[in-house]
Amino acid sequence: MRRVLLLLLAFGPPATAGDPTPPPERDSFTFVIFGDRTGGSPDGLQVLAAAIDAANRLDPDFVMTVGDLVQGYTTREPWLRQMKEFKEVMRRLERPWYPVAGNHDVYGGRGNRAGNEALFQEHFGPLFYSFDYKWGHFIALYSDEKLGKGPNAQHMSSEQMAWLKADLAKTQATQVYAFLHHPRWIYRGTNWPDVHKILAADGRVKAVFGGHIHVYRDDGVRDGVHYYTLAVTGGRATPLKTPAALHHLNHLKVTRSGYSLSVHPVGAVLGANMVLGREVDQLYALRQGVWLELDGGARCRPEQTTRSSIGVTVTNPAKTPVAYELRLLPPRGWTAPSLFVGGQLQPDEKKAHAFEVTAPPFQGAWPNLQVQATLHHKLASGLVHPVHHIRRVPVRITGLPAGRAAKNGVLTLGSKDAVRVDLPPVAETFTLECWARGKAPRDSQALVSKTENSGFGLWWCYRGRPMPYGVVGFEKGGYHNAAARKPWEWEQWTHLALTCEPQRIRFWVDGRLQAEQARDSPRQRNSRPLYIGADPDRRNRPSHFFSGAIDEVRLSSVARYDAPFRPARHFERDEQTLLLLHFDERFADVFPDDSGRDRHGWPHGKPKLTHEKR
Repeated sequence: MRRVLLLLLAFGPPATAGDPTPPPERDSFTFVIFGDRTGGSPDGLQVLAAAIDAANRLDPDFVMTVGDLVQGYTTREPWLRQMKEFKEVMRRLERPWYPVAGNHDVYGGRGNRAGNEALFQEHFGPLFYSFDYKWGHFIALYSDEKLGKGPNAQHMSSEQMAWLKADLAKTQATQVYAFLHHPRWIYRGTNWPDVHKILAADGRVKAVFGGHIHVYRDDGVRDGVHYYTLAVTGGRATPLKTPAALHHLNHLKVTRSGYSLSVHPVGAVLGANMVLGREVDQLYALRQGVWLELDGGARCRPEQTTRSSIGVTVTNPAKTPVAYELRLLPPRGWTAPSLFVGGQLQPDEKKAHAFEVTAPPFQGAWPNLQVQATLHHKLASGLVHPVHHIRRVPVRITGLPAGRAAKNGVLTLGSKDAVRVDLPPVAETFTLECWARGKAPRDSQALVSKTENSGFGLWWCYRGRPMPYGVVGFEKGGYHNAAARKPWEWEQWTHLALTCEPQRIRFWVDGRLQAEQARDSPRQRNSRPLYIGADPDRRNRPSHFFSGAIDEVRLSSVARYDAPFRPARHFERDEQTLLLLHFDERFADVFPDDSGRDRHGWPHGKPKLTHEKR
């Protein structure tokens, strides 16, 4: 509470509606500091370029460095070439920038013992200097005066310290900031304590910034002077990871009373056009995975290993080249000689790959075999947005017992139980049917369904729809529903059927037509699983669970009924049968499919098989 009162005293009462109070004006300026560029790959210039883009977005008054601008440790000609490369990138800065001399900038190496101090002064400027800006004074110090030679190589010379004293005495600034390459305050055996005394005695020095060690450090405040060491801005990475070792730039805002500092990892300061509206729409579309196709699937059978080849095709839907990655995610016990493949795609280009897999003998557990795909989609802003998509690979379980030991089994479901079936695309014409028994309809309960703004299903009830019904999603007009006309004795077995034909859909109860809806567009299909006792949500997880019993689920490629009929209590398969689950027996976790197409059911929760006389 005290803090709130202090804030109110400092800034006045908050603005109220109809009486806006402007904030108090603040006099300020900003500047940016870059870390080391060298010691790593020449690709570091690209990181520097990205940091320059970030600095331009921050719009500082100027930019400082902490040295190591060129790779150095070489003779004249290579040094000049590196200097030109560095300056060419720095020309992209929209504000002035100021160099600091580092060891890479001035050391000459074996072939150049005299070093490159003269070249640095000719092409970058003085080895140590200062300037004023508004109420601030900025000092660039030189930490390599002896080029690493002699017992006092890490000492600052008496000449430079005398210059520093005189320089501080001349400036009328109220704040001072110093920059040098080596953070000598963390070194042993140097004369930095003497330099620190000069800085601390002045009373106006706010902060000192160094580099060289390629690790970020905040060494705290000593006698009013705050010491910082920057990591890198394009330089060699150290064994430490982010956040201690990172490519970054520091952004300081200076006011009359002091400064605030923020660290920005390269790539974190983005422009307002980082993602365009039309690109957001494209990214949502890409998440659907239409650019990824699976050809075939894997096979598995009891009592023997099985080899399969899975075809995967990836297409570039963008107008620019993209990189892609495909990764096979096999379940435990499965093996593959190769799990990863990647490459580049030109616009509209398509590439096909194959993964070879070996399945162990099937023991009953669901083989969750997946392909994970990533498309690196380049945006107009230059950023790259990865789009991930995971596709479950169909696994055909062959060799399961096909016989029916008994014909009196039924599937019993609690409020969190279901059976999942993965189906290939279903044609425009079909029949979906089952036997069901449950309590009076309430809430939302799906019997056999694969909807979610598309697809089709049989439902026991839905919010505001307290009667069983069939539903089909169409490209035009959304869902078409056909519902039962009147209730019946809910606790008794009842046959429900949905037929979909080119001109209409129909819903049947115990062989009697209940409702009919005309259709005038193709079905809106989906690749979601079919759930018995539930319906898939947006993530393909079961939802809207049915509590009760279900039996004899059959999906056919024809409209089986066009007139009143007496439904069979047990179905037999024929050429039009796409799925047939009798729920009379179970192989480990699997509910066998009797269609001859091996589209078996997999449990979610604890669905049970019970037997009863009928």
